[in-house]
Amino acid sequence: MRKLWLVFFVVGVAAGAACSNDAACVDDPNSSNACPPVEGTYSMSYGAETDSDGCMTMGIPAGQPLPTTLVLARGGSNLHTTVNGADLSGQVLDDFQFTLHGSSGTDIDDGGNLVGREIDTDVRGTFAFGANDAGGTITGTWQTTDTTADCNRSSPFTGAKF
Repeated sequence: MRKLWLVFFVVGVAAGAACSNDAACVDDPNSSNACPPVEGTYSMSYGAETDSDGCMTMGIPAGQPLPTTLVLARGGSNLHTTVNGADLSGQVLDDFQFTLHGSSGTDIDDGGNLVGREIDTDVRGTFAFGANDAGGTITGTWQTTDTTADCNRSSPFTGAKF
C-alpha cells in the first residue's frame, strides 16, 4: 500500500509540474512558458448578450457596438488593442489565457440632454491553435460595464484569426 501511495504521489507531482501555474508567458519559443501567437487580426462573432443588472429595464441604452474585427498586438506577455477609440491592455498567460481591460468616456443623448457615461471593458479569453498550427481562434467573454449606472452586459465571443 505504501508503494502504491508513492506511485500516486510521484505521478501527481509530475502532472502538476506539466500544468500551467497561470504565469505570464515569455518570448522564448523553447520555454515551457512560451507565449502563444495570439497577436493578429480576428473576425469576431458574439453570442447572446446577458444583461445581468436589468440595464434595459432601467432604460439604459446599449453601449457602443462590439467589434466585428479585432486586431491584437503582443509584446512579450503584454497584449494591446484599440476598440471604438478605447485602449485595452492586458496580459497573455502561459496556459494561453489572456485578459484585456480599458475604460472610455462617452456621451449619450438622453431625450435631448447629453449625459456622460464611463464604460469599462473587460475581455477574458483563451487562444487555441488552428489546424496544423495555422491561424487560430480566441474564445471567451466580452463584458462592458456602464460605471455611471452600474449596469453590466456580457457576451460570449469567438474570433477566427485571418
